[in-house]
Amino acid sequence: MDSRLSMYMSLFALLVLATQSEARSQATARADVIGTYFNEDKILVELNLISKDSKEGTIIPISPRRIDRALITEGQTKLYIPSDQMAKRRLLSTMATPTPKSAPEFFEKETRTFYFRIVGGKVSLVKPQGLTLDERKRLKAAIRELKRAGVYNNWKT
Repeated sequence: MDSRLSMYMSLFALLVLATQSEARSQATARADVIGTYFNEDKILVELNLISKDSKEGTIIPISPRRIDRALITEGQTKLYIPSDQMAKRRLLSTMATPTPKSAPEFFEKETRTFYFRIVGGKVSLVKPQGLTLDERKRLKAAIRELKRAGVYNNWKT
């Protein structure tokens, strides 16, 4: 009888640990923040998203009138005119990448998203309610395509 009790206690402990691990994993995933970028310029631009410690970065080319999304973290956002050679790219602007703490008025909590508009060689934050009707339509169309491709991941249901 003691061995059965011991086995059940062990199984219970494993279930508790697994549940806690799953909860931590969901909390970590929930901490992700998405940047949605609208390139309203008439030229191809390149975003360089750099982590706070400068050890990680993501480079995203965005064609004119296109939208792109990326996971973002505290750090810097640099906007370039791309070139075949990295050293020859032309820097257009630099800004601190916002966090929910640093720019709460621009953060859409339900989708965990910041919106950015690229105009005149600059990246600027846009309040969720500040998106134009055209931008909203383009965003819905882009999300539909991402869902159709099976690569859309957002927490809003």
